[in-house]
Amino acid sequence: MRKSRRSFWIPLSIAAYGLIACVSAGRSAAAAVPTLTRVNPPASAQGATLAVMLMGTNFVSDATVAVSEPGITVTNVTVVSATVITATFTIATTAALGAANVTVTTSGGTSGAAAFTLVLPTVNVTGGPQDFGSIATGATSPAQTLMLHNTTSASLAGITPAFSSPVYHRAGGAGAGTCGATLAPGNCTINVVFSPTAVGMVNATLTITGSAEVTGSPVSLSGRATLQSRLPV
Repeated sequence: MRKSRRSFWIPLSIAAYGLIACVSAGRSAAAAVPTLTRVNPPASAQGATLAVMLMGTNFVSDATVAVSEPGITVTNVTVVSATVITATFTIATTAALGAANVTVTTSGGTSGAAAFTLVLPTVNVTGGPQDFGSIATGATSPAQTLMLHNTTSASLAGITPAFSSPVYHRAGGAGAGTCGATLAPGNCTINVVFSPTAVGMVNATLTITGSAEVTGSPVSLSGRATLQSRLPV
């Protein structure tokens, strides 16, 4: 009888252990619920199409991206890594202004929401104020770049940069930047240099005008002119 009982209980224990191992393996293989910490850029204007980056954890290859605002279409979703997804947001001109909720869904579940904010289309300049530091008279500083953004659905015409002091000006030739007289929806650059002629501090402004108001203009400019060093002869 003792031998029979041993023959019965040992296989049962092995079977129970195998069942527990199978259950544990199944649990460990299940995908974890994704988290979404932020969307970059966090905001854009109506009518824009832009590449966005979503950052979080537990992203897997079957991930999809959803936005609560129906005026935003999501395409080109690519899982770059377990922490990064890239996608394209196409925003209708009629999309509702304000914060929309963005979520990521995988086989493990759906993340909490991160905000993506829709704002009115604008024309604005960024990159200021610009401080050129100390530059010797007769020399020209390295260029500093301003970025002109047009997030409207129409071209900005009649772009005119005006400097309040002649010692500040656009860099010459191909180094002047990409802004011309007209800017279709998108961005362009204005490269500014400082070429002092007399010793002292020089404060000035750059005013950018066009067919629409340019937010961020005028841009403050500052630099100090120093004596040009002379080698003994």
